Amino acid sequence: MGCFPAAGTSPDNAVESMPKGSKGNHKLKYCSDGFKVKLDSKEQVALWPQPAGIFSDGAEFHPRVFLAQVCELYTKIVVEGLKPEDFTLEQDAFYQLLGNQMVVDKETGVVMFRLFTDFSITVSDDVPKDLM
Repeated sequence: MGCFPAAGTSPDNAVESMPKGSKGNHKLKYCSDGFKVKLDSKEQVALWPQPAGIFSDGAEFHPRVFLAQVCELYTKIVVEGLKPEDFTLEQDAFYQLLGNQMVVDKETGVVMFRLFTDFSITVSDDVPKDLM
């Protein structure tokens, strides 16, 4: 769970330290996928790596990118027949995130994604309001 250490500059040693302040270093508060390393709310952190663009700066959740990833994963599983054992790291982490955060309303059958309280939602004009 969580992030891997920042990769170094040497191909022989992938976890070699980089100089302090180097762009290649791991951010102290969030991973390369934009998810926080530790949540203030004590919720379980998402597995690394999440697909690019869903989370940013350890503080923002982007629903448009999230919905596009849901659609892409659905297509891979339902249409193309991809099995969980053949997932990429990102697909597996996202699949588990969906399973952990999904809530089904027992009365209506509506499926919802429980947002992390540490993140604010970045809403764009192209996300239908009824999906939010």
